[in-house]
This record gives sequence, structure tokens and C-alpha cells, in this order.
Amino acid sequence: MRLTDRFSSLLALFCLAAFSAPAAELSFYVSPQGNDGNAGRSPGKAFATLARARDEIRGLKQKGALKSPVTVYLRGGLHLLSEPVVFTAADSGTAGAPITYTAYRRERPVISGGRPIKGWTRGEKGVWTTAIDEVKAGRWYFNQLYVNGTLRRRARTPNQGFLRVKGFPEGTGKTVGYHTDCQSFEFAPGDIRPDWHNLNDVEVIVYHFWTDSHLPVQSVDTVKNIVTFKHKAGKVFTDDFTDDGARYIVENLYEGLDAPGEWYLDRQTGVLSYIPMPGEDLGKAEVIAPLAPALLRFEGDPAGGRFVEHLAFRNLSFQYTNFHLPPGNSNDPQGSASVAAAITARGMRHCTFERCAMRNLG
Repeated sequence: MRLTDRFSSLLALFCLAAFSAPAAELSFYVSPQGNDGNAGRSPGKAFATLARARDEIRGLKQKGALKSPVTVYLRGGLHLLSEPVVFTAADSGTAGAPITYTAYRRERPVISGGRPIKGWTRGEKGVWTTAIDEVKAGRWYFNQLYVNGTLRRRARTPNQGFLRVKGFPEGTGKTVGYHTDCQSFEFAPGDIRPDWHNLNDVEVIVYHFWTDSHLPVQSVDTVKNIVTFKHKAGKVFTDDFTDDGARYIVENLYEGLDAPGEWYLDRQTGVLSYIPMPGEDLGKAEVIAPLAPALLRFEGDPAGGRFVEHLAFRNLSFQYTNFHLPPGNSNDPQGSASVAAAITARGMRHCTFERCAMRNLG
């Protein structure tokens, strides 16, 4: 073979390989120290938010189909959310060009719906306090508190065990049916008091049948020893289908702040009070209160054939969501279905969560 023929053959093979080789992976970066005004194409010019990276990929797709896999690398640290990041069919990858959200090499990103609580001051009787402006202004309220990653208990009574419903002014399961919407019960003298601090924020949690009812107090009658709640429980206040009084506790009670590991949040003043566990130093401890009700939502349209698909989430940690029942809801008859899930998917397929941690979710 002549030299020119061999050169022509090699050139043809090179061109064939060049045209058949897969396109290089497209990479974006997100960092807690980033800026959503950055290009996001290098670790030093990272976006600040996951939503910004999602939108950038969505914009690329509007210009044409993805020709290569896309990877979004999340740098280490807290990626704070105030509301869930929503993915629709417009954010999907394809079998040949999947989209992956993953930790940057050897780093630990945390997608968090919580906020650090700082500014603690030690007061009397070992109670530490800090003021939260957003709570006082009515922009934030939470039912959970975590110290060094461990859930702490809202101030309550009794500290151990339960109180018992004494009487049933609205009937029992035997007399009116267990699904009768009861709104009051009789308590033993002294178990519930009208002079408790911020009575409107006190919550009675009743354990009956196979659910618990969360009931904010409306009024307390100490003549008849009747407590009335702001909304109905959806059941009678027996323990089960007998006439035995249900177990209950009283929670979010300032007067119940009397044991290590308990806390109380005053909605009126915005002051958070906490009694540390033995050995806890609030000057060094990580105290987190949840803010976001959820972290991720996948909203496809299965009836319309538009799915969220070919997305992967790898080596990520999802932490801290704010548990709240909807206003007027004491809890669902079965499994608290009205409480937002940390991650919800509808019309989602060919997607994976791999080596992800999910913890301290409301």
C-alpha cells in the first residue's frame, strides 16, 4: 500500500471515530458560596441554588435536545431551601442524555429545609433563650427543634406517661359512634388550667384508636372541668371502642418547661427557650429549626403522557422539613396524609435516588 493510501485510510478512520464518539458530559456546579449570576460551569464560578441549575438546563433544552449527559455537582455545605424545588417534565433527561445531581468529589452537600438558631443567652434556672424576629413578625413558626442532629421535645406535661380524659360531654363510641366530630372533653381537676401562659398556643395531643389528634385550646371551664378546642377531632375522646378515656398530653406549654432537652417557642414575643442536656454547650452546639415544609417535588402529568424522567440524585443528604397540619385539621383519620412529604413524586419514571441520606424530616 502506498503511503498516500495509508494516510487516506487513517484519516477516514479518524473522521469516523470523531463523528461516532459520544459528546463530552456537560457539567454545572452549585455551591452555598456561589452566585446565581455566575455561569455555573466551573467550581469557582458556581451557582448558588439548585433551582438555578435546574433552570439553566431547562433553558438549554428549549434551544434543542440534549446531546450528552448532564451532571450538576453540589459542593459541600448547607444548601438552604425555603420552599421545595419543583421538577416538571421540562426538566427531564433522556435515556441517552440523563441528568444527574450529585455531590462534588469527596464533599458532603446537605439539602436542608432548616435554619441555624444562634444568639443564645443563659438565664435563670438553666434556661437559655434567643429571640427570633421572623417568629415575632408572624412569618415563621415551627414544631420541631434539633440540637446536634437530635430531635428535642417541646415542653409538655406530664414529662412521663399520659393524662386521661375523664368524661365525654359529646358522647362515646358506644353512644354516638366513634367518628363523631367531638370538640371538648372533661378533664380531672387541675390537669388543664385557664391561666397557662399563651393559652391559645397550647396544644393537647390525644392518643386514641390508631391515630393522634392535635388540638389547640380555645377555652377552659374550671367549674365543669371542660376543655374546648379550636376545631374538632374527627373522633370521640375514648381510647378505643370502649368507654375508657383516651390518653393525652399537653404540649407547647411554657409551664411545662422543666426538664433537660425541652424547649418552648413563644409566638407572641418570638423568644425560644431551651434547657440544655447535660454537657451541651449552646455556644458550640448546632441548633436547627425547620422552615421549609418540603424539599423536592416532581410534578409530571401521567394522564397527558408528560413524565419527569431520567433524573438521578446521588450521594446527597436531605434534612429538616417543617411539620405542620393544615389550619383546622386535627389530623387525618388514617396516616397524616395532609402533611407535606419531604419528597413527593407524581408522574415520575426512570429516576433514581442512590446513596442518599434522608433524616430529621418532619
